[in-house]
Amino acid sequence: MGSLDCGTGGVHSLDRFDPTNGRRLKIEMDQMDDGTTPFDASPQQALDVIEDHDGPILVDFDETLYLRNSTSDFISSARPSIVAFLIIKVLDVLKPWRWTGGTVSRDVWRVRAIMTLLPWTLFRWKRKATDIASGTLNEPLATSLRETDCRVVVSTLGFEPIVAPLVDNFGMNGVELVAMSPWSTADRQRGKLAMAEDAMGKETLAQCAVITDSDQDIDLLRASGAPLRVVWPDAAPEDTFRRLYFPTRYISKVKRPGSNYVRNVILKEDIALWIVSSAGLATTHLIPHIIGLLLLAVSFWAIYEMGYIDNDRCAAKHEAEPALTKEFHRRQLTIPLWKPVVWAVVTGVAGIFVLRLPEAPRLLDFAEWAGVLLFLAGVYWLYNRIDKQTRIYVFPILHILRTSAFVVLVPILPIAAIAFVIHIVIRWVNYYVYRINQGPWPSSDLSLVRLFTFFAGGILVVSRGQWGELVSTTALALLAWHLFLARHKLPTVLKAAHRIDR
Repeated sequence: MGSLDCGTGGVHSLDRFDPTNGRRLKIEMDQMDDGTTPFDASPQQALDVIEDHDGPILVDFDETLYLRNSTSDFISSARPSIVAFLIIKVLDVLKPWRWTGGTVSRDVWRVRAIMTLLPWTLFRWKRKATDIASGTLNEPLATSLRETDCRVVVSTLGFEPIVAPLVDNFGMNGVELVAMSPWSTADRQRGKLAMAEDAMGKETLAQCAVITDSDQDIDLLRASGAPLRVVWPDAAPEDTFRRLYFPTRYISKVKRPGSNYVRNVILKEDIALWIVSSAGLATTHLIPHIIGLLLLAVSFWAIYEMGYIDNDRCAAKHEAEPALTKEFHRRQLTIPLWKPVVWAVVTGVAGIFVLRLPEAPRLLDFAEWAGVLLFLAGVYWLYNRIDKQTRIYVFPILHILRTSAFVVLVPILPIAAIAFVIHIVIRWVNYYVYRINQGPWPSSDLSLVRLFTFFAGGILVVSRGQWGELVSTTALALLAWHLFLARHKLPTVLKAAHRIDR
């Protein structure tokens, strides 16, 4: 079929014979590194081949003719989006594709679940196909395919009910579509080469010009007459549920990806402190109290996360060397700021109603909570727009709010206030070291410092003669919480402790 010149120079050539006209297609490519194939070509080379080719042309769909990923876009289009998100998360936990060939069949399960549980999604997709297709078509490639007299086949491991409405709106009459059914995993397991051979035959495929962006199509490229693996510069697949927002999603996906920050810091420290420091005073209505606090926490973190989003955007716009994650540069999430505001209002109102059960809330309750959120937004707005050294002195205000915003609605004991101060100071010390050293965030575990400082605070309470408060439900809950945070360090320290006079 052809030969690959494997000399020592920086450019290799692949000569491949075109059986339809005796012409040899010569594709020049850079020296192969990881992620490249012997069939790599530029977009212009692909367009030139389409213009000159006399045989059939087989074109990949996702990120080739369609500049995004049709499966991801379909799942993202499902409504309610939060329900679709939960469906996909449940599948990710259950992993039913383990019994149908592994991750290769994962998309089959996902699309099948959306079509079954949210059946209106497919009708909505077809109805919006014109809008979806607009701006996602690879216009140079589509124009070349419209102008050719050759047989054009669109071959994809995408799904026929999803891809067909888009192809119909691309204005490419006579195009044949080879795609998968969402109700079977067989095609996904067999692969695109087998599907193409079934649709065209091996001999016809051997005369084809194949254009694809995927290095996973290497077998298909080898079986074709004019193989072209082309990465189109305008291809920009969007992450699934890119436009879906709920509080802490930006933190998990963009601000602190892979760090389990929501679980290890927000839940175990910030929100847990809200609950353990106040639940002791609500023993007769404990469950509504906890649910109300959780709803208020969602409301609070929706606005706090707005500060994170604004922080990144300000850094990208105004800082010479912004510390931004690759997820931010990839624009993994698109979040208009009104979405966090809606979450904050709805969950805040609900939280106040639940917190005040069985009585009705006062108008003052809503005004006080709104004041807290507005003050938080204002402080974060200022924090994001001042120099980094001055931020050292604004930072503790943000963490005072993180720690104690709920006290405008809920009473606390002095022992809880001591725990709050310790929590705030510990965070501030870490931030101070981070800013002064201008290095990475300190990795030191200060849970023991927090624990023994809390003991010292308890001594202050005793010194005031408030023994009852020291053995209150609140104090014992706070002690248990501090011991939980120090559970890994404390045994090591106690085991290593010894007398030096023996």
